[in-house]
Amino acid sequence: MRQFVFESPEEFDAFFTGKNMQVTEAITDGIRVAVQAKKKHADLFEVTFEGADTAFDIGLPSTEWPQALAKCLEFYEEAEMYDDAIDTYQLIKQVADARDLI
Repeated sequence: MRQFVFESPEEFDAFFTGKNMQVTEAITDGIRVAVQAKKKHADLFEVTFEGADTAFDIGLPSTEWPQALAKCLEFYEEAEMYDDAIDTYQLIKQVADARDLI
């Protein structure tokens, strides 16, 4: 699970607005780990603010993985990161195959 530390709510908002490589990688990595562990929930990242004692864990239930991975695939294709796009496509197929078994 990736950890992101922000100085302010504005920095947090800017980070998660639009497309972001670090977020995309955290999503694909988190889902890949969950698929391999046969989990129904993927832990993606932990968000904290400097000086705060509280951390927020962000995750996705398996029902949302196909949509999230489709967005990641789109990101990788637009960025011309074709190896990552292929890996993500294969992960989408794994998720679909696993859902067929349930």
